[in-house]
Amino acid sequence: VSAKILDSGLMVNGGASVSATNSSNISAIAAGAAGSRNTALAGSVSINNIEGERLAEISSSTIGNDGLSSGNTLAVQSTSTGNIKSLAGAVAGGGTAGVGAAVGANLISTQATTLIRNSVLNVPNHTILARATQSSNIDAIDAGGAGAGSYAGGGAVAVNTITTPATVRVEFADLDAARITVMSINIGTIDGLSGGVAGAGTAAVGAALSINTITLNTTSKIFDSDLTAISTDVLVLADNVTEINSITAGGAGAGTFALGGSVSITNLTGRSEALVQSGSNLRASDTILVTASDDVKANILAGAAAGAGTAAVGAAASVLLTNNDVVASVSGSTLAANPLNVPGDGLPMYTGKRNSSGGREQLPVFGVAVAANSFEKIVNIAAGAAGGGTVGIAGSVSVQSMDETTAALIDDGSVVSTRSTDVIVHAVDRTDLLSVGGAASGGGTAGIGLGGDGTRLVKVTTANLSGDIDSDRDVIVRSTASEIVTSLAATAAGGGTA
Repeated sequence: VSAKILDSGLMVNGGASVSATNSSNISAIAAGAAGSRNTALAGSVSINNIEGERLAEISSSTIGNDGLSSGNTLAVQSTSTGNIKSLAGAVAGGGTAGVGAAVGANLISTQATTLIRNSVLNVPNHTILARATQSSNIDAIDAGGAGAGSYAGGGAVAVNTITTPATVRVEFADLDAARITVMSINIGTIDGLSGGVAGAGTAAVGAALSINTITLNTTSKIFDSDLTAISTDVLVLADNVTEINSITAGGAGAGTFALGGSVSITNLTGRSEALVQSGSNLRASDTILVTASDDVKANILAGAAAGAGTAAVGAAASVLLTNNDVVASVSGSTLAANPLNVPGDGLPMYTGKRNSSGGREQLPVFGVAVAANSFEKIVNIAAGAAGGGTVGIAGSVSVQSMDETTAALIDDGSVVSTRSTDVIVHAVDRTDLLSVGGAASGGGTAGIGLGGDGTRLVKVTTANLSGDIDSDRDVIVRSTASEIVTSLAATAAGGGTA
């Protein structure tokens, strides 16, 4: 999907829009069921894919107006929305043996790109908006169950992936307007449930596997361009929002032996960058804000339970990996904010704190601000339970490895000037982590339980100012990293003998 203005000259006295938009929605159900006096097998597979590119572009063109009309918007926008709702289920019942298995695979891989290149946009009483927006959501349930007189197996495998770049580039361009906004927003959400359950007279196995991946790469870039906001603000913004809610569970019950197991693997990566580069000039009568941000929320549970007349094993593991870079940078460029009289309304900037409702707090900023903000709120729980007439064995492990880089930079090739307002370079990374590895077991003879939890957290948070600064107010350079980490490994076991 593309919308373009190429090699053109236009006079626009009202609003104007160059918009490439696509919305894709998939709802899928795959179901299998089987019953037999002897052996029953049931399975289901659901595979869903959304992909494509959305491009909105103005290149080698001139757009102006008569300078008399006001209050309209010249918008260049690419928008991609993808939603997948998937259910894969299988149930089997056999007099002797039964197996029920479900597999679900869901992928959203789309691009949203907005480009203004080699063009002059001169609309002094209007707003210029260049925006790329990605919004992706996967809701998936995958479940397999079985019951049999002797042997039963129930299993589920879920693979959910979101990979969505959102990019706005203003290159070799001259933009004049009342207000100029260059913004890219990328939202990725997964809600997943994967479960396997089995029951049999002799032996049963219930197992589930979930692999969830979200990769968001978001860029707003000004390259060798002049942007002038004649009456208000210039905003260059990139924002990633990642959220995952995942439950992976395996359960089994049998007269002799039962095994319940679950494994959850979660990978959350991305890059959010707001860049002003290579001889660009940004001027505003009020405020210039160059800001990149990233907000990660994860709630993950892997659970397993088993019960049997003789021996039972319940084991669960959850592994979480994050690797995110957030960069707001001014390099080799000039930024000037000169309020005509007194500062106006300013622009909202994330402070690095949560508000009372759990959202990201914003406060107005005035002058020139370069800000990078990262938020991670993680709950990762693995729990295993087992009870056996003779032996019960339960184990769980939760592991999290997090690499987070947050940087706000004005380099030594840049020039920044303000009047009656501040110069701010601001980098904040806030991490809230709760991780639990718990196990409980009981056996008529012996109960064995093992719970483990491990965390690796590497954060680099930087605010640097090394350019030429001319300000008659405050110059503020601040870098803050905060961590609230709660880790718990707990085990309980009971046995009649040991």
